[in-house]
Amino acid sequence: MSEPRISAFARLANGNADPTRVISGQQSRLSRTMHGIFYDDVHDEIVVPVALGGAVLTLPGDAAGDAPPKRVLQGPKTGIVQPDTIYVDLKHDELIVESGDDAVLVFPRTAQGDVAPSRRIGGPNSGVSNIYGLAAGRDCLVVANRVDTGGRASDDAILVFNRTDNGDSSPCGASTTTATCRRAASSGDRPPDWSGRPASRSIRRTTRSTQSTA
Repeated sequence: MSEPRISAFARLANGNADPTRVISGQQSRLSRTMHGIFYDDVHDEIVVPVALGGAVLTLPGDAAGDAPPKRVLQGPKTGIVQPDTIYVDLKHDELIVESGDDAVLVFPRTAQGDVAPSRRIGGPNSGVSNIYGLAAGRDCLVVANRVDTGGRASDDAILVFNRTDNGDSSPCGASTTTATCRRAASSGDRPPDWSGRPASRSIRRTTRSTQSTA
């Protein structure tokens, strides 16, 4: 197995191009199984979830070689378990972390060390399970559950929460397709809770997939 690394390429790189720089080495604290890397172009930082270490690393945007992270978020107080996906909410200066125990954790963007999250969404009412992606807007926190994988049952859906929800909160909207989610966000189907008021109902629509043959 090759050494864990992050490779940066020229924006217009094509084909078998060489990276412009590589981050790798013991001091970088990178490990295998890194998935949802986020580049914060406002603060010029690379934010990396490290599943095997139960940590989130923040590296300088120009890091190269065996560069150490400028911040490490890790420890029992964080509640972080095998994180695969993260999102940096630049508007509200928050770091949103997926935790492998079916929870969404929210920290101040610059949190480091063993600190507790500001908020945690998880539990049976939340419907959060087997998280695949995260995003945030002015008033909403969006969570994508992935379909059953690796023996883990999951309700394949996009869940929408009020941004400041905490605990075992029910989503104020849910969709089984991204197209439905976009329509709901821009039409009369949008629940009033998306503007920040308490949740009153949810959206759930099923779609029937078809397979065409030539």
